[in-house]
Amino acid sequence: MNAGSPATFTITVTPNEIPYNSAVKSESYLAVGDLNHDGHKEIVFSHESFLYVFNADGTNFSNAWPIQSTPPSPSFGYNGAVIGDVDGDGFPEIVTVLNTESFNSDPYFALGEYSNQTLLAIRRDGTISKSWQLNAGSGCWLQFFPTPAIGDFNQDGITDIAVVSSIGGGACSASTPGVVTVISTGATFNPSLNDWPLVRHDPRGTSVLLCSDFCLSSSSAQPVNAGSPATFTITVTPNEIPYNSAVKNFTCSGLPTGVSCNFSSASVTPGLSTATNTLTISTMSRTLAMARPAAASQRFLFATSLGAGLFGALTVFAVPCKRKGKLSGLLVSLLLLCSTLVIGCTGGGSSGPQPNPNGTPAGTYSVIVSATGGSNIAKTVKVTLTVN
Repeated sequence: MNAGSPATFTITVTPNEIPYNSAVKSESYLAVGDLNHDGHKEIVFSHESFLYVFNADGTNFSNAWPIQSTPPSPSFGYNGAVIGDVDGDGFPEIVTVLNTESFNSDPYFALGEYSNQTLLAIRRDGTISKSWQLNAGSGCWLQFFPTPAIGDFNQDGITDIAVVSSIGGGACSASTPGVVTVISTGATFNPSLNDWPLVRHDPRGTSVLLCSDFCLSSSSAQPVNAGSPATFTITVTPNEIPYNSAVKNFTCSGLPTGVSCNFSSASVTPGLSTATNTLTISTMSRTLAMARPAAASQRFLFATSLGAGLFGALTVFAVPCKRKGKLSGLLVSLLLLCSTLVIGCTGGGSSGPQPNPNGTPAGTYSVIVSATGGSNIAKTVKVTLTVN
């Protein structure tokens, strides 16, 4: 370059993200969960145009991440995220709302543009498992900051997703509330796969919601001999405290032949802590009761005494005809003798133990105990009964 000549430079700006989220209202969200069931938690970071998944050391979970919204636009993109299995495949998905700027020339859309919100369930490999269109109504349109939640809201055993979002525009006023959309996914609700993110952490301080209503657990019992009872303590642990619904309808299933169960209480109410109910399983002996040896001789003595008394009475009231009286007396004597022998011989039985066909066979049995609480969905626990 000669002196007096201008020098021209090209300044290149390389953003950390493409597009760069430079809007003042850029929102960031976090969720933590074990996406691949390897015992290590992953970090889900939603930052508008990008959705990231990091390992605990800050590296990318896989080369599938981050994923970028299309079309990219500041102030639009991914929103609050939660983690849970919503498609029933046994692995948790990332559930979030993708908010994109869309345009429509229909006169109904007075501004010609609107916020298009789509609820997404995203697999750990970055692919979309399920998606649902979210709508407003009553002349309003959806605005920003939609927030999802996962649960079984009507307690039917099916996973539901609820999304709350602000609305505005059109016929809406400043006092118009937001809108809540509840979607049933059709997949079986599995709370053990639903990791709780940060401020939505459950009140007991664990990272996993163990039970959707309450849990049943049981103590163990020592082996018992047939005919002896086995006792178990059934513990009811509520998911939320206080739990003021009665846990009732305690039943047993899978009992072996000749066995019954009984609970000390028809219902228990945990309240501010756990509650217990005592279960007694009654078994049956495999032998009958011992017969008393004296029983036969007692019956024989009774029959003999009865016969003698009747014979004496008939002799007194006999017809005063000698021949007729002799024949009658002989006949009565024979009848009394036969009845005495029959009574004395029958029922004497054996004095040894007799087998009981209804006795509980030796073995180990799995008995299922169930009960229902406020949700009316039965919870179960297995108890092991061992009979010698």
